[in-house]
Amino acid sequence: MALICKNINDLYDNFEPLHKNSYKPTRYNIAFQIALCWFDILENKNEEEINEIKNYMNNKTFCGEYCGNQYHEHLIRHTKHTIYFYSIVENNDKNNICLPIEPTFEIFKKFNLEYVNYSYIGTYKNKNELFEGIQKVYKSIAEKSILYEEEGDVLYFANNNDKKVISLCKVKTLEYKIYRKLREKIKNELNMNRKKNITIF
Repeated sequence: MALICKNINDLYDNFEPLHKNSYKPTRYNIAFQIALCWFDILENKNEEEINEIKNYMNNKTFCGEYCGNQYHEHLIRHTKHTIYFYSIVENNDKNNICLPIEPTFEIFKKFNLEYVNYSYIGTYKNKNELFEGIQKVYKSIAEKSILYEEEGDVLYFANNNDKKVISLCKVKTLEYKIYRKLREKIKNELNMNRKKNITIF
């Protein structure tokens, strides 16, 4: 779901009435909350900086993780209400998944936007080295605690010559997978009991 608005007043005037007095979230709710967060981020920038961001974002999509809203978080609690950006997509470029990693994070730094931590893992000369490297990374992430690694990591695979991103994938910690499975089991059990009108003490 996406909302199109010129400023925060436009957001309130046109979209807040859609869910303001609703007893349950509407289809616009999460987009509305993210839009408020984005306008909060822009609030700390001057007109020149905002225009520079707008000009750069033309025909591009900034991808980020919305964090810090207790009503829209799963297992990980973030103390800061913000958007952590992690990639930029050229809207009309069908040949690339996203822009190369290093230039992308330089843009985030330039515009003083929050972004996820990232690190370089290694360069591999052949598929055997690649498979061995992936196995080590997978094991390392899987064994980490949810307290420090949170959900896990996103791996970007790039061509070493032109830095073009070839593919990407998510790797979750085992602890996160277990907690998420438990949460789903408990939610399903509670929903079944509600349907049966059973109270759990």
